Amino acid sequence: EYLNSDEFKYQQSTKQAFYFFENITIDNIDLTSNDWIIAYNDNVVVGHSKYSGQFVDVPVMGFDGRPDTENYCQTGSIPQFKVFRESTGELIDMVPNNNFEWSNNEVYNIESLSKYVLPDEYMLLDAYPNPFNPSTSISFNILENSDVQLSVYNIFINNK
Repeated sequence: EYLNSDEFKYQQSTKQAFYFFENITIDNIDLTSNDWIIAYNDNVVVGHSKYSGQFVDVPVMGFDGRPDTENYCQTGSIPQFKVFRESTGELIDMVPNNNFEWSNNEVYNIESLSKYVLPDEYMLLDAYPNPFNPSTSISFNILENSDVQLSVYNIFINNK
C-alpha cells in the first residue's frame, strides 16, 4: 500500500536498504493500522511503510546517480524515522535503539523504534511501597535525556 500524500512521495531507486523494526511504540503504546513509518535523509523522504503490527519493514532508498534521487541516502548516511498518524495528521519524531549506517542492499534488524514525551519539570515521585520493603520502586521525571544519579540513605535511628 502506498501513502497517498504528495508530502511523503519518493522515487523508487535501484539502490536501497531495508530496516526491519520489531517493536514500534509511542509512550509505550503500539501504533495503529492507520500509522505510517516514514524514512528521511536530511529532511527528504526516502521511503515509508504502513504499520502492520510487529516486524515492520521500511525500504530506504539510496542515491543511484539519477537527479530525482540526488538527496537520498549514500553509504554512511543515517536515516531518520518518523511516524505519520493518518487519523490526526501528526508527524512524530522517533528514536531507534540502534542507528545503522545506510549501505546498498543491506538488511537491518532494529529491536525498537520509540517516542517518549518528556515531562515539563523535574520531579521525584513517591516511592512504592512506602514504608520500604526489600524491593521498592522510586520514579522520577527529567526534562531531557541525561545521566541521573539517585542516592538513597537509611536514616533510621535506633534509640535502644
